[in-house]
Amino acid sequence: MTNQLAAKIVCQNPECQAPNPVSHNFCAHCRTAIPKVYLWTVGEDASSLKVGQMLANNRYIVVNSRVLLDTKPGWRPEVVEARARIYYSLSAPDRSSS
Repeated sequence: MTNQLAAKIVCQNPECQAPNPVSHNFCAHCRTAIPKVYLWTVGEDASSLKVGQMLANNRYIVVNSRVLLDTKPGWRPEVVEARARIYYSLSAPDRSSS
């Protein structure tokens, strides 16, 4: 199991992509902001995930039994393992009455 504190998050700047500690808010190399992209897991298998465990070719780290952190936030999302499906909820104002 990977230690969550030892995990690295890749800089989103395509010209940099330096690894940084998860605790950093800015890249230590180029000073680009490092966004923290969290994903919510669903399904029965989500409760069996272990904190610090890496998923999907070491892209996502388990923060708790239902939350993953994307360690490559500047990269396009990949298909995640079936046991850690991503739940996205988008909302936009209803402008049909205006």
